[in-house]
Amino acid sequence: MILAVNYPSLQAVEAALASPARTEARTATEAVLAEFFDGRIHHHVTLANEYVV
Repeated sequence: MILAVNYPSLQAVEAALASPARTEARTATEAVLAEFFDGRIHHHVTLANEYVV
């Protein structure tokens, strides 16, 4: 599974990182992974260009 997120600015990234929803989502994700996932998680930060299709 790959999750790709694009942010319009660095300020938007900072707002997302500071959001209470992030903490809630992390807690929910950890609960699901603990029950259904037996593996490793890798985080990759990349630079990508968007192309209009």
